[in-house]
Amino acid sequence: MNIEILFKVTNIMVGSGVLLGLIGATLLYYFSLKRTLPDWIFHTILIIFSLGVFILPQVYEQIFGLPPCYLCWLQRICTWPVAILTPLAIYRKQLKLLIPYFSILLSLGTVIGLYHYSLQFGVAPVTIACGAVGQSVSCGGIEVLVFDFLTIPLMAVIANVSVLLVYKAYTKK
Repeated sequence: MNIEILFKVTNIMVGSGVLLGLIGATLLYYFSLKRTLPDWIFHTILIIFSLGVFILPQVYEQIFGLPPCYLCWLQRICTWPVAILTPLAIYRKQLKLLIPYFSILLSLGTVIGLYHYSLQFGVAPVTIACGAVGQSVSCGGIEVLVFDFLTIPLMAVIANVSVLLVYKAYTKK
């Protein structure tokens, strides 16, 4: 299979998955306000989101050869601890203790992602010299564009917001 076709198919699958994840997290939050849902539903969704947040950037980097820019690295610094520690916290039954810290990290990653997205579409001025820190990719460049609006930073923002919604629904019970 041609790598370009695989890249396009992957982009469509990932973009659709991110949007469906946000819809699912929103519905889960809505239904959790109406009635009590069992813990295993929250745990399963959080583990799936955590694996997605951890694995998908690696697919783009390792398989398709898209090196992350400086802002992408900052977003990863905010989301990867959450992705790694969420399954461990679920296993040790300490998820509710860590949710406030996870929420801070995810919120910071969301702010970075929104700034990155605004850089890509020229809304914010480019104030970061990505080449100065050893990165070869410009933070303002668009390497992936799905459905004419989804870029990698926006996918990360949507994933962060989805996880935050699930955390919020989980703490409401």
